[in-house]
Amino acid sequence: MTTRSSRTDPVRASQGSQPHFGRLRVGIMRVGEHQGRRKARLWINGPDTHLRVDLPEGGSQHLEGHGTLTLEAVHLPSPGGRGEVTLTFRADDV
Repeated sequence: MTTRSSRTDPVRASQGSQPHFGRLRVGIMRVGEHQGRRKARLWINGPDTHLRVDLPEGGSQHLEGHGTLTLEAVHLPSPGGRGEVTLTFRADDV
């Protein structure tokens, strides 16, 4: 048995948006900097997944049966604006 992996193109999304990756919807809840590290709080929802996660820039979260979501970059908000993130997703195909 071989396992293949397919990676999405980077997706740039603003705080408050909910991009989709396969059967998962990723809500961008917070974007900012804490103790000198850029981070984002994400709400990940799917048929069998309901998870809130705080990821640092460059961090990943493996989602069993779905794949791995990576926070490639955090784009801090300008005053009065919304922050943005760049995400990639690598689906696990069996």
